[in-house]
Amino acid sequence: MTKPIKSIFVLWDALFDEALAVDFITQLRNVGLRVKLVGIYGRPQVGIRGMTLTPDLTLSQAISQIEKCCYMIIPCGSPPLKKLEQNQGLHTFYRKAAYTDIQFVIGLLLEGDIQGAPLFANLPKLQVLHSKEDVQRVIDEISSTVGSYGGEQNG
Repeated sequence: MTKPIKSIFVLWDALFDEALAVDFITQLRNVGLRVKLVGIYGRPQVGIRGMTLTPDLTLSQAISQIEKCCYMIIPCGSPPLKKLEQNQGLHTFYRKAAYTDIQFVIGLLLEGDIQGAPLFANLPKLQVLHSKEDVQRVIDEISSTVGSYGGEQNG
């Protein structure tokens, strides 16, 4: 029996860090991992540097595929993170994620920023990134722990 193919979800919304999102997506796809950009509202959004990214999935689609997810990466700083606290779709995702092994990665944040976002601060499997070195460490960790699915990289 074949092992189910796991995906890495990268959450996307307006004013998120597109450079960080693209860094995660590119490096992880380059090692053969399935990475999906998940748009909260399912439409293209402009990041903090003015670049527009178009999601592969809507948040609703990601919720329906939650069993395929092993990591949820949230590439944003403190102001957009606080705004996400109000999103009911994310609350649904987190409730369902509680019954899975999904690891959450949030950043780049300043020390203490996560306390201002209780929805995220209470996630059991959470890594908060504070520096570019943290980003590369987590990319390397994901690359070595999530097996390549051996198929198309956008699949």
